[in-house]
Amino acid sequence: MQVGDLLDRGGEELKVIYLLEKLKLEAQSAGGDVHVLNGNHEIMNMEGDFRYVTPAGLNDFRNWAHWFTLGNVLKDKCGGLTKTPDLFHSIPVSYPEGLRARIAALRPGGPISSRFLANHHTVLVVGSSVFVHGGLLPAHMDYGLEHINQEVIIMSVMAHQLSFETFRCCFRDLFRILCTMR
Repeated sequence: MQVGDLLDRGGEELKVIYLLEKLKLEAQSAGGDVHVLNGNHEIMNMEGDFRYVTPAGLNDFRNWAHWFTLGNVLKDKCGGLTKTPDLFHSIPVSYPEGLRARIAALRPGGPISSRFLANHHTVLVVGSSVFVHGGLLPAHMDYGLEHINQEVIIMSVMAHQLSFETFRCCFRDLFRILCTMR
């Protein structure tokens, strides 16, 4: 059980995410499992709050974006495959390269948020134990643990289709709940 905050930890955040995904697949093939939860730093990064990101963390995502973009160029040349959207769509060119890459990867609908973070619970009950990054309050129970998980999934995968104001309005209760976890 890993209880979140994989992000904002330095220059090898992506290696840790991919390692945990690899361990999860290995554990499942052997009849076990690895559970990875989203912590407040995953949510903050999806929201574009990068105040705890290190220069090495920005460089990690800059390197990732280079290879991700190169891979998409090669896919586009193959023909017959779905055209890949511009990774940096709507992200100002004036932003530093590492910041642009981090926004692109982690924003709702981004490759990292939709591939990994969308598949991580925020709250998980295993047997008689409840696992969460920062703790639970009665308001979390009233809101519903599965409701929290479903809204984080929707936020990480689909919210890019909404305007910023609609996004904030739709997820206002979720933000209020998650802010108490911070």
